[in-house]
Amino acid sequence: MIFDRNAFRIFPLLLMALLLTSVAWAHPHHSHEDDHDHDHDHTHSHDEPMMVDDYHQLPARPFQMIRGLPLNTEFYQPEVAELVEDGIPDKYGAEEWTAIIFTNELHQHIGIYNIVGAKMGVFARELLRAPTRAIHVDIETGPHPPLSCTIDGIQWSLGSTYGQALIDAPETDAPRVAATFTHEDDTLHLALKPEFQARIGTIIQEAIEEHGNLTPAYFDEIEAASYTIWREFDRKEIFEVSWR
Repeated sequence: MIFDRNAFRIFPLLLMALLLTSVAWAHPHHSHEDDHDHDHDHTHSHDEPMMVDDYHQLPARPFQMIRGLPLNTEFYQPEVAELVEDGIPDKYGAEEWTAIIFTNELHQHIGIYNIVGAKMGVFARELLRAPTRAIHVDIETGPHPPLSCTIDGIQWSLGSTYGQALIDAPETDAPRVAATFTHEDDTLHLALKPEFQARIGTIIQEAIEEHGNLTPAYFDEIEAASYTIWREFDRKEIFEVSWR
């Protein structure tokens, strides 16, 4: 699908409307001092935690310009509205939903590795129990697409950006979807499991063989596959986890 430019012109207006309406997952306005206090509060306001097993409730993401994202289907493009109807926001949580939506707006096309990167960043923040803008990331994708598209997802989901000198993605002779995340005294390594990497590789290779590399039809094919990856790749299952 090729984006309608008019849709992007009205996107800021939709966000402004969002500020004036009651939306799901809305966050009340608060100061940056409040953000600092909340960054160290890892308790949950409900009796039951949102995350279970080895995963921890994240400090709330401090939105700067909006209160949150709505769950009404009219707000989204048809493919994304279908994900809302199928319960994907509930399945993977508000943090991942928000991260993937804004990652793809930043990246300006719906892509497999952007989505995987967003899932990786959310998972890293869960395991490290870290606030945003607090994790340094050494990424092993190298600086070249398509693997480097992972970086956009990691940047948005963590709030760790190149501009804040919190990301390094040096040249490498062995690029892969893996990264080392450091927060205070904790260092975590995540790597996409081989079976999931192989599945993505097959999708991309088949798209190239059928449509040519980086053609409009190629990107249409990758976009369609990206929604499937979004649905089916559970961040709690697709990464190898090690502590260093």
